[in-house]
Amino acid sequence: MKRQHLPRNTRLRGNTYYGYIRIPQDVKAILGKSVIERSLKTNDPLEAKRRAAAFSAEVWETIAVARKVSKEEESDFLIKLRNEFKANQNQIKQLERKGYVDQAETVELDYSGMHVSLIYGLNQELPPKDPYTVPLIDETGSPAEQRKWIKSLVLQSLNAKSKASAFKAFRSDQEAGSPEKKFKDNKLNTLLEAFLDKNPIIKPFIGKDKGVELMAMDGRITASVIKHFTTRNIPILTVHDSYIVPQQHSGLLRTTMNEAAEEELKGFSIDITQDVFGIDQFNTFRAQEPNNTHLHKQLLEQLPKTVRSKEYESRYEAYCYWLESY
Repeated sequence: MKRQHLPRNTRLRGNTYYGYIRIPQDVKAILGKSVIERSLKTNDPLEAKRRAAAFSAEVWETIAVARKVSKEEESDFLIKLRNEFKANQNQIKQLERKGYVDQAETVELDYSGMHVSLIYGLNQELPPKDPYTVPLIDETGSPAEQRKWIKSLVLQSLNAKSKASAFKAFRSDQEAGSPEKKFKDNKLNTLLEAFLDKNPIIKPFIGKDKGVELMAMDGRITASVIKHFTTRNIPILTVHDSYIVPQQHSGLLRTTMNEAAEEELKGFSIDITQDVFGIDQFNTFRAQEPNNTHLHKQLLEQLPKTVRSKEYESRYEAYCYWLESY
């Protein structure tokens, strides 16, 4: 049989092409891996060739930057790399919002503000419902944009060893050409101080490289949640700060998250909330407020809408065939 010719820097898994590049020995320690691999999300060889070229350019640009990193700059570079990874994960999450698991619609629940809530819990205090909204600093952006900047800046500052490195990481994480890409340190410091004025309890954690400790707590909570779901044969996926579960189990996720966090915080409850809700929580509200039909309609329209892709239908058909043949 003639061997199939693959586009450069690709591998074929099933019918899907993957970008694949081995990391040179001199930057393996900095990048923390020996291979960078990513699905190109196509089974067409010409499209795979085009996407592989963009993938290769991105990876080799990262390698080139890594080679310039000195020992002193390494921690800042790793923060930047982690942010780039987060940006890629955010793109993946947009696709996964449309997913099905075992033919059941799913919902993605974001808990990206967990670290701030955990700090409040460590101090035996309830976190505010929205710690990131403060009075508008200037006319650079809208209140919603400012809130987004502050949230990103705070999370960077919890992971960084200094404010200066947090500010560098923030700018590196912004899109080219955006106003925030050019924010000076004094502007970012003003935003951060506005947040700390509202949340002084967070100040001892800023620029002190506390992110690892908070991530360890976060990890133990996530492990507990995963165990709770899997022992009940309920599918659950984690993507960075989010959880993807069947829609009818969104309320169970919130309950389990709060129980796991309470155990981690030695019995103190921080009442973790969700940014969206599933059909089970909608049904609970409808039972509690049976006559509020106008609000029922509004909430129903807010439920995540799921679309089966051709790829999903194909995989599910293959799975059913395998199941019947097993």
